[in-house]
Amino acid sequence: MVLGKKIRLIREEQGLNQSELADKLSITSRTLQNYEYGTSIPDIKLMQKMAQIFQVPIGYFLDDNFDVSSIKNDVSRVVSNDVSLKKAEKLQHLKNTISEQENKLINLRFFPSVSAAAGYGANNDNESFKNIPITASFLTDVLRIPARQYDVINVLGNSMEPFLKDGDMVLVLPTHEASNGEIVIANLGGDLYVKKLLKDPIKKRIRLTSMNELYEDIVVEDDELDQLKIVGVVKKVLPSGVISA
Repeated sequence: MVLGKKIRLIREEQGLNQSELADKLSITSRTLQNYEYGTSIPDIKLMQKMAQIFQVPIGYFLDDNFDVSSIKNDVSRVVSNDVSLKKAEKLQHLKNTISEQENKLINLRFFPSVSAAAGYGANNDNESFKNIPITASFLTDVLRIPARQYDVINVLGNSMEPFLKDGDMVLVLPTHEASNGEIVIANLGGDLYVKKLLKDPIKKRIRLTSMNELYEDIVVEDDELDQLKIVGVVKKVLPSGVISA
């Protein structure tokens, strides 16, 4: 199991929010969030401090194979040595929580009739969807993204090649907020586009940029800005065969 997921699971198990744990570790909430998302890794001293706070061996954080089997072994050792029954119960409960989290099913909303154009815009009238159950561990361990609900839509066109190809299915985080440089699903005047978002606050305009040099950027400015809505951020291209259209 990845380190960030281990930190999040044990934090939630002990009833701490990110701000509370960050205070105990003398770091910012953003730094802790980066650890849990896997964008950065804590140093060994910080992991030792976490182990003290959560009363677990440092191996819980260091060993990829520790997550279930090592916790089970720790439970047996603690009970047999009669060191701390409370600690044994806590470790056993943590083992059960990890197993439940890994086997938890999350519904992806698949929109088979909705396409975002990597080209010149796709107007979608039919927005019905069907739920596709998928395990949380597939999202975190295989796709390497946080376990939460995502939308799945098709890519139409080749303006985002080589990053996205015509017919690709993409995993989209539904949101109206996006950072500069992210690949977004944008609704412009009723047409859906998948483009790279480039904000220009000085000129007060937004560029929806293609990765394929054969396609020109879509420049949104003045009154057109009111017609532009970000509806999601592309997080991953789904491997073929995960979802059958």
